[in-house]
Parts: sequence; structure tokens; C-alpha cells
Amino acid sequence: MSVRVHDTLLQAGDVVMLDVTSGIDRIDSKVFWLVTPLPAGALPSLETIVTSSESESVLTEAFSMYKSILPSTVFYGRGSLGPHLFLTDNADSEFKAFKTVFPEAIHLLCQFHFSGTLISAALFSYKANYELIIWTWDLQTY
Repeated sequence: MSVRVHDTLLQAGDVVMLDVTSGIDRIDSKVFWLVTPLPAGALPSLETIVTSSESESVLTEAFSMYKSILPSTVFYGRGSLGPHLFLTDNADSEFKAFKTVFPEAIHLLCQFHFSGTLISAALFSYKANYELIIWTWDLQTY
């Protein structure tokens, strides 16, 4: 199915989302799913990559091996250039590995993870300011 998706769907050359699942077995394997979005939702996996780590070196090697076995028709004919755009979570190792293997592709943070990052930053900032206000108030009351 993945070859047919790559060959026939324009979206496979435009946007590819990468999601990772870990903690699924005793040796903590990492399963990377590459999917392409469609109006009806994400199409089943373009590819599945399983690694032992999420380190930059392991991911670079895994994505390089993946790229080396791809036919020239993948990503709707873009081949080794990869898709125009990769969407991932906020993992620096994924970003660097993709930039190494697919330097022509644009890398963006997906909306779900972008929102989570903004919320985390806002909560951290609020907590830090709140603690500063309490500490300052304590100093003034004594």
C-alpha cells in the first residue's frame, strides 16, 4: 500500500507527518510512523521505522537507510528529495536527522505539539512569576 500512496497521492509529496511511539516493549523500542494527511484524516503509514534509540546518530542512520531503499517514484515523484514539508514533534534529534538526510525539505513543528509547547512555556512563565510575587510579598511583610 505504501508504494501506491507514494505514487498516486499528491499529498505524499507535499506533507509528511512523523510521529513516534515508545515504551511498547521491554527493550523500549521506538516506532516512527510516517503518514500523509488527507481531508478525511491521516492515511495509514507511508512507512514504519523501528529503532532502539531517539538519538540523532541513530535516527540519521535509520532515515539514511530508509532513503537508500526508496524507489525514485516516492513522495509523488520527488524521490530522494523527500516531501516539501515534514511535520514532527519538538525533538531536536528528529529535526537534525531529517535536515541531514532530507536537506531540501522544510521542517515544521506540528500544530498539536506547537500548542503544547506554547502552553508549557506559558505555565512555566506564570509559575516563575507567581513564585517571584509571593517571595517579594513575603519580604515586604516582615
